[in-house]
Amino acid sequence: MLEELGKVCSRDIKPSAEKLDREGTKFKDGEVILPEALLGHLKTFVELGLFAGPISRKHDGVNLPRAIQFIALEMLGHACPNTGLTTAAFSMADYIERMGTEEQIKRIIPKALTNEW
Repeated sequence: MLEELGKVCSRDIKPSAEKLDREGTKFKDGEVILPEALLGHLKTFVELGLFAGPISRKHDGVNLPRAIQFIALEMLGHACPNTGLTTAAFSMADYIERMGTEEQIKRIIPKALTNEW
């Protein structure tokens, strides 16, 4: 996963970083609107299994060590701070898995793994 993420960072994320910063996130009619490029990055991360990394297989995750998630977030932050911070904010499902109720786990984790938020 990290090797592929490195390729994505250099090929797609870093070249779009300045544009993402200029475009920024919008708030309109009570809805947060992310830039299209950022939405594309997040879709790629779902495909790479980035959001599923630290989640147990029991909940359809990949069960990677949390350190791998930290390395991935560091790579993203280096390529584009906006993308790195957004991904970090959307990567909290493992905390729900460890500390949430069964109802929260069933409701939140599937959406977090596919970034449906």
